[in-house]
Amino acid sequence: MLSALLSHITETQTRFGVLTNAHSQVVEELTQALDFAKSGASRAQKFNFSIVT
Repeated sequence: MLSALLSHITETQTRFGVLTNAHSQVVEELTQALDFAKSGASRAQKFNFSIVT
């Protein structure tokens, strides 16, 4: 699900923010979260992802 979200956001250049665009920060954070979820470290721990608006 995270990889599909990241692909969509990247392809459509979704804007995040009214006065400024935090697109690059959101993409960076999602990439880091996806990398963590795929890593071996996440198998030993529970992974909880949330979006705060």
